[in-house]
Amino acid sequence: MLFSISASLLSFLPVYHISPQRHICYNEKNTKRSWATLWKFFYIFSAALYLSAGYAVYRRLFIRRRSNKPYDCHGNDPVRAQAHEQGLLWLKAHPGEDVCLSCGGTTLRGHFFSQDSPTTVLLAHGYNSIWKSRLSDAPFYYARGYNLLLIDQRAHGESGGHRIGMGALEKDDLLEWMRWIRERSGKDCRILLDGVSMGGATVLLAAGAHPPENLRAVVSDCAYTNAYAQCAYLAGQEYSHSWAKGLLLPLVNLYCRLLAGYSLTDASPLDAVARAEVPIFFLHGQEDHFVPTAMAEELFHACASGKKELLLVPGARHAAARSHAPALCRDALSRFLDSLGL
Repeated sequence: MLFSISASLLSFLPVYHISPQRHICYNEKNTKRSWATLWKFFYIFSAALYLSAGYAVYRRLFIRRRSNKPYDCHGNDPVRAQAHEQGLLWLKAHPGEDVCLSCGGTTLRGHFFSQDSPTTVLLAHGYNSIWKSRLSDAPFYYARGYNLLLIDQRAHGESGGHRIGMGALEKDDLLEWMRWIRERSGKDCRILLDGVSMGGATVLLAAGAHPPENLRAVVSDCAYTNAYAQCAYLAGQEYSHSWAKGLLLPLVNLYCRLLAGYSLTDASPLDAVARAEVPIFFLHGQEDHFVPTAMAEELFHACASGKKELLLVPGARHAAARSHAPALCRDALSRFLDSLGL
């Protein structure tokens, strides 16, 4: 009875017949939609991964890293370690004084060693380093009777700041430090800048940024020609494929522009030395595989200063020229300074 009623009701419903051809078309449309959705997801995921990777590299390289571990001022190099130990012994006998200033709202700190001299040497450290890493070079200048100012660059050591500018931001800090020296030692004082690695690039950038007339000479040790070129070189050394240079580095540079207010191409000592008028002493190790020796030669040839010298130290690695060949570097630098009457 129930079956017959159900059959009667169903007889009034329309009957649809799906041909095999329409069934195939329907499956093809679904497949195309599925692939389109999958590709969209892939593009979104790839873009997110690309942006995240670029930001991670930006934070790792150009944002201050804080650590409770004591800083290694010699990079496990026994020759540099010995020179640093001698610098620490010198520091115990010459405690100096803590000084500070503000540049653009950032507190910068340094350590001043006075001899009441008309000449002051500012020593700038390198990337991810601290002022004590320059203690190995302090006795040489102190023995010549100069005042010494060893600074912590922004986002390093005891100084404030969160972003590392590879010299693009730090050059303005050096200009401010030179004003501080002028106020401390008088308007007729003489200033010498000495920087290593990123510090070497920074002193060159400051020399090409209309420094005060008190700046008499610059010593640049293992500086790079351009921060972008240096990052590209290191990316090529670390990765066998060119994707890091071709894809990731431009994105990292974009983050620098958007989040830190500078481009890696702004940190260009190569452009700065073409404007510099002060005497410059270039120093570089011939076994430097971190900042290639060819960059020192480029800087030297591009330098517009009427007084310039280049010393390439055989066998010396990055930032180790003066500790590797102290007598050679000391004699060459002494002759250079003597020729300037400093």
